Amino acid sequence: MVDGVLYRDFEDGDLEWTLLAMVASMRATMTPERSAATGDLAMLGEARSDLDRYHYRSGGADKLIVALRDGERIGMVWVTMERLHQDPGGAWLLEVFVEPRYRRQGLAQELMRRAERWAREQGATEMWLNVGGGNTNALGLYQSQGYIVETMHLSKRL
Repeated sequence: MVDGVLYRDFEDGDLEWTLLAMVASMRATMTPERSAATGDLAMLGEARSDLDRYHYRSGGADKLIVALRDGERIGMVWVTMERLHQDPGGAWLLEVFVEPRYRRQGLAQELMRRAERWAREQGATEMWLNVGGGNTNALGLYQSQGYIVETMHLSKRL
């Protein structure tokens, strides 16, 4: 656990910060070419759509945790039990985000532990996630937490 951090469930007042965190996270997973070609409004729209589908209409099948230090939002994690591409009993880690100045202090690991605990309490036996191939920091984090590469998606600009 990271000292001085409060963890609580997402509240409506967290919406704007959460959307911006999701956009920053999306940008970190994209290739520079794709990031340059994708506008912020499109990414905000995608983030809003994801929140609507997997949070607001989830019927409680998700958990979104916000981390705060001295009242400032510094991180978040979001997990769902909604079946996406995994077998029954699998949870899906939708988002892990830590503000840049709070990274490398153990906050992401703690957020992931909380998401995994919630998923186990919901009956999950495994957790799935996606990470951009160029996002070596996130890949290192996930591998340090015991995640392994199961599939890889490749793309080519035409």
